[in-house]
Amino acid sequence: MDRIDIVENGSKIFLKIFEDFAVSEITDLHLLEEFLNKLLSETKGLVIFDFLDHGNWDCFGSFSIDYERGFVVFNWFNYTGFNDIDSFINKSEYKPSVVSLMLHFKELKIENRKDFPFITLRGYALKQKDTLKYFRTLDSNATYLKSEKANFCNTFQIDRGKYFEECYCYDTPIYSILIIPKDTASDTTFSSKVLFLYNYNNCRERIKKIEQSIFTKKLDEDELCEKANSIRRIFEFVLKIECCYHKELNYEVILNDEFDTNDFNFKSNYSDISLGDLVNILKKLKSDTEKETLNRIVRLSNELSHDSGIKVTEEKVHRLLEIMINYTAALTRLLII
Repeated sequence: MDRIDIVENGSKIFLKIFEDFAVSEITDLHLLEEFLNKLLSETKGLVIFDFLDHGNWDCFGSFSIDYERGFVVFNWFNYTGFNDIDSFINKSEYKPSVVSLMLHFKELKIENRKDFPFITLRGYALKQKDTLKYFRTLDSNATYLKSEKANFCNTFQIDRGKYFEECYCYDTPIYSILIIPKDTASDTTFSSKVLFLYNYNNCRERIKKIEQSIFTKKLDEDELCEKANSIRRIFEFVLKIECCYHKELNYEVILNDEFDTNDFNFKSNYSDISLGDLVNILKKLKSDTEKETLNRIVRLSNELSHDSGIKVTEEKVHRLLEIMINYTAALTRLLII
């Protein structure tokens, strides 16, 4: 990669790295470290990080991995005139601030597209109180910035000794981060749409697996209930993504005085939100027909997922699956780019 303009040839660099690793996803932390070291070395950190909320970084300066806890941290810094983040910190006239993002790593996905190669990653759910407890092992005065809360991240302030850190903790299993080469950078709205579609497509892939398992063999009652419970969990994920969409990208809602986008904030931690909670959040946007669809999904899900004592049939599971598929398809049509 000598004598190549990193910015103008960012896509070529990405594609070469993808070719070298020859994987479509990474779940192992050691392989992740190897991949990120390669990305940082080949691009000098000159990549774009775009986020679900339209935020973005113009580079990243370093990363670190806590292998014991599975935490991955990326650092942004003002790289102008500095070779690395340590020189930025050490040569600053005053105690500097560094912006970072952290996640409890789950997976990194590689999309090997010649016209738009990209990387996306996500973590596991983290509760705000548990994350703050962790940061207070590093700084007893670490602070949670409640005013900066989003549906997919919480913000914390930490004093790291040599520098202050504002850390965006990406604490949900939602794909909320897109890493792209600089030669593909455009309006962050495009990246937000890519992320929303990527999340919905992930749901559709999960749905296909259930479809295949339902229609390929005869299932007993317990197995049907297990499939119904899986459908319910996927639908909860769909509705969580929809809440994020209305808050971050649905301009008919954002610019409408009748709605407050804060109404689409999760009222509790990601893992504590139930299907009923999500339906209640979204009903204010729905027509009577759409409300009835949501009510049918809740009724069927509750009947099939709990010990209701009501007869469980393949027909009911198929009906639940069909309603959910149609609902998700309608959402993806809103995001066609």
